[in-house]
Amino acid sequence: MAKVAGGDVERIAAHASMQGLSHIFVRVGGLRGLDTLSEAAAILPAAHARGIKVIAWYFPYFKDVDADVARSVRTIETTVDGHSFDGFAADIESANGSKLSAQTAGAYSRALRARAPSAYLIAVPPRPTKHALGYFPYDATMPHYDAIAPMVYWSRFDPAESVASAMQFLSKYGKPVAPIGQTYDMGDEGGPRGNPPPHQIWAFMKESQRLGAPGVSFWSWQHATSPDWWTIRSYEWTTTALPAPPEPSLPCRVFLEMVPSRLANVCPSRPGR
Repeated sequence: MAKVAGGDVERIAAHASMQGLSHIFVRVGGLRGLDTLSEAAAILPAAHARGIKVIAWYFPYFKDVDADVARSVRTIETTVDGHSFDGFAADIESANGSKLSAQTAGAYSRALRARAPSAYLIAVPPRPTKHALGYFPYDATMPHYDAIAPMVYWSRFDPAESVASAMQFLSKYGKPVAPIGQTYDMGDEGGPRGNPPPHQIWAFMKESQRLGAPGVSFWSWQHATSPDWWTIRSYEWTTTALPAPPEPSLPCRVFLEMVPSRLANVCPSRPGR
């Protein structure tokens, strides 16, 4: 975070507060171990002072399951001036170098729950598309977490339909489902060029709320445009009437220069516990 606002966590937390966020997800490590843990943890006091929860985000590669578990537990136990992470998110997905399988991901999830029985654990799986259902070990992993935050990056598909199908499938695990939406350009992955338009982000949030999601988040802060931020901020997450889309002519007050490159997601409502 040193490259943003001079590493000033107070300014970064103030920006999150200005946007009305209740949570931020911060990357703590992955293939290179806990390479950003200390950097991510530094924001804990400033965020907590503003009532913002901080969720640690770790990407296990399953090359050494015991090492992945140890890093995860170390993260959960990390404190800064008495402040600790409010939750731990395991980004369980296939990637270059990953040894994802039902055996490895299941062993990691079971061991993590056993080693951190009181921690609030969030599973971050891929959207359960027909392709993902053919390889991803949902049944071996999801039962061991307190909540599920599926990566619902809709690309060229309808955002409301995409999140609805994901939430309906994952509901069978009896966990709160808080979807992660798209605020980045999927052009290189076969989707339309550019970030999704505001009406798609709004549709994603509205359908998530309609289906009972306790909140949503987005990948990613560093890729979000001013219209993205404004749409997220404008949406009122309530438990009663669903809000109507805002007028596009309203001003946008976003200061992206304050955004740290290591902060992974934004979440305008608590994932639930």
